[in-house]
Amino acid sequence: MLHLAPAPGLAGAVMFPVGAWCMVRATRAAGSPAAALALGPVAAALKILNLALPGADPFAVANPAAAILLQALAVGAILRLWPVEKGRLGAMTGLAAAIGWRAAYALLLATAMSLLPLRGVLDHGAAGMSRFLLLEGVVNAFLIGQFMEFDRRLSVRWPRLSASPNPIAAGALTALAATADLFLP
Repeated sequence: MLHLAPAPGLAGAVMFPVGAWCMVRATRAAGSPAAALALGPVAAALKILNLALPGADPFAVANPAAAILLQALAVGAILRLWPVEKGRLGAMTGLAAAIGWRAAYALLLATAMSLLPLRGVLDHGAAGMSRFLLLEGVVNAFLIGQFMEFDRRLSVRWPRLSASPNPIAAGALTALAATADLFLP
């Protein structure tokens, strides 16, 4: 639904911080940053379901799926290299994850564009790349910090919310996400 909003870039500004928050929660529950890495292929597989839609553009599906995998890799690496207090990302670690996945994505896209006639963020020159890497990375870091603070306050106020994940709720949310992905443009 964020893709339908009239503000360009809103989906990317919000979806990575939400994903990072989910990865941090999974890491905290599992006690290992490997949990963050495991969420990437699951989310990317949900995105790949779009290929089943009539007229699906393979690049429009593969592009975000690759970004999702790089986001999981960046958050997993940050959580592994800089274990964070109580399983939360801070402003600097959030910024490192945001800029890290974006830089890796730009390199992946540059490589793909050298082999295939693709269009992407690299078409916008230095100003577009600066916006993608730095401005949007800072916005991601700010939102990650806000989500982590919100998570901290919720866990203090309602400790049950920070309990271990519920497999039934996780399965239901996965089915809901897959359904929404198939029916929403």
